[in-house]
Amino acid sequence: MCCGCDRGRRMIVARAALLLGLCSLFSSRVLPADGPDGLNRPDRDILPADRVAGDPQSASSQEIPGPSAASREEPRLSPACPQDEPNLPSAAPPGAPLSPISPPFDPGGIRANGPLPALPMPPVSTEHPSSDRPYWRRNLFKRVLSDQKFLVTSWWPSELRRWQFTAPLVLGTMAAATSGAGDADGGPDFAFERRFHAETSGTSLRLAHEFTSIGNVSYAALGLGTGYFLSRLTGNEHLAETVSLSTEALIDAGIWVSALKGITARVRPSGGGRGAFFQFSAAHNGSFPSGHAIGAFSVATVIAHEYAGKKWVPWVAYGTATLIGASRVALGRHYPSDVVVGSMLGNSISRMVLARNNEESPLALDRFRPVADPSRHLYGAAYSYSW
Repeated sequence: MCCGCDRGRRMIVARAALLLGLCSLFSSRVLPADGPDGLNRPDRDILPADRVAGDPQSASSQEIPGPSAASREEPRLSPACPQDEPNLPSAAPPGAPLSPISPPFDPGGIRANGPLPALPMPPVSTEHPSSDRPYWRRNLFKRVLSDQKFLVTSWWPSELRRWQFTAPLVLGTMAAATSGAGDADGGPDFAFERRFHAETSGTSLRLAHEFTSIGNVSYAALGLGTGYFLSRLTGNEHLAETVSLSTEALIDAGIWVSALKGITARVRPSGGGRGAFFQFSAAHNGSFPSGHAIGAFSVATVIAHEYAGKKWVPWVAYGTATLIGASRVALGRHYPSDVVVGSMLGNSISRMVLARNNEESPLALDRFRPVADPSRHLYGAAYSYSW
């Protein structure tokens, strides 16, 4: 029993000695430049090889110097790959106020790898809202309704100040008023119509019928409708604008010529009269003004303006409208004064439509400009308007 106890004690002592030797061995091993915690320790000197290979007791008995006071700084993280290190903002000096704007969160180092990818933009619509559409693309019937107020309140009061419009209108109205006043020949208006009608025969008569047909409403509607479909088929915006404005002017002209015919009730030459007005009970009392003339000049004015760059277009447009008006006198359907007044009204209505399309008003305040000449002590205002 005693021998067994002694042998057990020896085994315990041997094991304890072995454990102490292992502990002394581990405590004396040299740490690398980067410690086990991953921190840079540049101030720690690497021990010589003989210190490591020598007696463990001598190695463990010598004291390893610790870091100096100057190197006792805050540890800095050392990334595995220097190129993957993100651009971090530099630390502010002690006591400096913190910036209220902090760097944005950058998951995955996107900012370090290059600029942020562009976000996809939604498609931009090319459709204009109704308020931003050009005038000629807006609702036709709303434009026609607003034209009537504009004609009475703004346009024609301004037109009456222009002698180019007022002089032919006054002369035509005076010539029409003298017809059927009791003269034997019925007045100059009636006499001129009779002579012109008597001299129209043969080829001139056939041409008169042809041009009268061109000025009919059915032919005008066919021509404008064809132009509209061609503009849609070919994508010609200029042609579409011309057709839209011509249609508006033609409808405006039709409204006013119908109203004037009903108010004046002038007997046509072909009705057996001498041009008397206010014959409401007569069968053919719609002579003043000429519907063919006002319609032809309303369309011709728009075409001549829209294609003014082509020198031949105004000549053809106004020439055709003039022949249409003359054909009505040659066929005995109107007096010359009917054609003159109708042509002036048609031209004026079309210029109103063109002015509205260009967003111009004859009485716009922005066309008044102050005028001052201190050298001559002259002060006033100037008004400008281009037709």
